[in-house]
Amino acid sequence: MAAANRRIDKAQARDQFAPLVESLVADGGAIEITNNGKVVAVLLSEIEYNRLVQLAGENFRPKRPLRGSIKLIGSLEEASKDLLEDFEASIKRSIQLL
Repeated sequence: MAAANRRIDKAQARDQFAPLVESLVADGGAIEITNNGKVVAVLLSEIEYNRLVQLAGENFRPKRPLRGSIKLIGSLEEASKDLLEDFEASIKRSIQLL
């Protein structure tokens, strides 16, 4: 049985990304990510994602990768480091545009 949905602020989600993903792998369910108290994104376990895809219909597959979606292959720790580097580079690029 999947764990109950949890809610976490985006700053906490950023700081605790790897443990959040590990908890989804272990417990299933979903994690709602909030910004100023409003849900702005949801992290799903693969099991929960597949369940939703089945509910949507057997032929449902996104036509393009979902915005902000990733598929981790290999070491979670290594992938988390890569994601952090990409995230920091993106922030630096955004600041330069200001």
